[in-house]
Amino acid sequence: MAPQGDAGGGGLVSMLVLMGILVAIWYFLIIGPERKRRRQMQEMIGALKSGDKVVTVGGIHGTVSGLTEKTVILRVAEQVKIEVSRQAIGTVVRPEGEEPEKKE
Repeated sequence: MAPQGDAGGGGLVSMLVLMGILVAIWYFLIIGPERKRRRQMQEMIGALKSGDKVVTVGGIHGTVSGLTEKTVILRVAEQVKIEVSRQAIGTVVRPEGEEPEKKE
């Protein structure tokens, strides 16, 4: 006959360790990079200034002509200005050869 020991005890511990490893992998592959990207976007939006060339998440290209607390006024053509949410700014367009500002 086979010895009767604690047959399920080792399985529970190994399952918890495996779940812990999966959570750690999920954090480092998904949550961590997303936090970094979100922080970079917030810094970019906070650093907007008049004259910056930007592209909205909807694909509209324009030049920042004014800023309010929650919105940005973009000049998209001569005598054409639109007001968009700050969160709608997708990227700041840099002239070729110019590197983004580095914070030390």
